[in-house]
Amino acid sequence: MREKLEFIGLNKRNYFIHSHSPLQTNRETIIFFNPMFDEKKRVQKFQCETARALCRLGYTVIRFDYYGTGDSGGDTFEFDFSTVYSDFSYLIDHIKNTFSPEGIILFGIRLGADLALMNSISEPTIKHLILVEPIIDGKRYLLELRMRKKLFYNLNKIQSNKEQLLIQEQKFEDFQGYPMSFENLAYLEKMNLSDSNIIDKSVTIFKTNSISNKKLVVKFKEKIEIKKSSSVNIHYVDCPEFWAALESVDTSTLTQQIITFISNN
Repeated sequence: MREKLEFIGLNKRNYFIHSHSPLQTNRETIIFFNPMFDEKKRVQKFQCETARALCRLGYTVIRFDYYGTGDSGGDTFEFDFSTVYSDFSYLIDHIKNTFSPEGIILFGIRLGADLALMNSISEPTIKHLILVEPIIDGKRYLLELRMRKKLFYNLNKIQSNKEQLLIQEQKFEDFQGYPMSFENLAYLEKMNLSDSNIIDKSVTIFKTNSISNKKLVVKFKEKIEIKKSSSVNIHYVDCPEFWAALESVDTSTLTQQIITFISNN
């Protein structure tokens, strides 16, 4: 296995790319889509272990940070959903030119799962998606984020805090150090995967017993099946540690379930 860290320019923006290349490739590439906010930190170990396990199966695995997040260029407040979409085709071109894959699979976690699915709509050649704990309903997700922020302030006995930030004369809502523009908030308010026009895709969802959005996932599956445009399968995994705050938690159960599924398909 070979791992490479590099910065590349995509659409005049600097992106951080982490690639895992197998010694013997099966000619398929899996692209990871990160979660956002504090959830990105909490799944870092899981992503590393799963990427390396997939690489041992022969897959080339690509992990990257969105512009304005992680090690990619831009400030945190510059993250924008439209940028993720506009730059995705450039990322695909880079992967095709560099690795010459015969097939591409998108692997998304939480909000990254939603972004993976939405980006796949504009790329008809991408037929397979693996989604771990997808958000489904953006309005509900915003509610969760705001409740989590309130709990954080209460636990740390923070009496006063700024709900809004003013950066370069633009208003942002503060999520524990992650500023979100009102345009991004409006996007999340309207985001609902069940309303997506998903055509000719095979979608596999991994749902753990640590976040209570089981009904949303089932409704998403039912709506897509009614349209008869794509297939959706749900795998339930007993892995309550997945969203524990400590980085040392054991998420091997979830990783093994994913590896077993991919090995058998």
